Amino acid sequence: NVTVGAANQAALTAVATPSSIAFNATSALSTTGGSGTGTVSFTVTAGNTFCSILGNTLTGTGVGTCTVTATKAADANYNVTTATVNVTVGAANQAALTAVATPSSIAFNATSALSTTGGSGTGTVSYAVTAGNTFCAVTGNTLTGTGVGTCTVTATKAADANYNLTTAT
Repeated sequence: NVTVGAANQAALTAVATPSSIAFNATSALSTTGGSGTGTVSFTVTAGNTFCSILGNTLTGTGVGTCTVTATKAADANYNVTTATVNVTVGAANQAALTAVATPSSIAFNATSALSTTGGSGTGTVSYAVTAGNTFCAVTGNTLTGTGVGTCTVTATKAADANYNLTTAT
């Protein structure tokens, strides 16, 4: 009697395109190689707080590196095989930040409330006079007219774990 068993598959390569993405961005997962008709599935096997997978699409859910294991199932002629690929998730740029002074025109010694709209993440916002500092002073989110002229205030929204710093004037 001769027993014929399933063979090992040809080398399988897991591919992430691209292999480096920003937070909330996606990467397409695929494989090359392998043998037979077994289906391919993908699983995050390390760093699952940084990546999630739905079908063949990986989404960056946190800043860090995750390992994806591609598994090509066995069929009648070939054994199961696996391959891994690492995906790096970096911080993303924030949505556009807009600085607002209400009112935008004030008298000497009067005040204006500073605020922002837009941005992303949980970074704190700070304000600074970046031009015309002889005409204006900022304390917290209040601008005071200290002279007659024009000043420029820059709002800075700090980086957090997932987003880069951004500014607006």
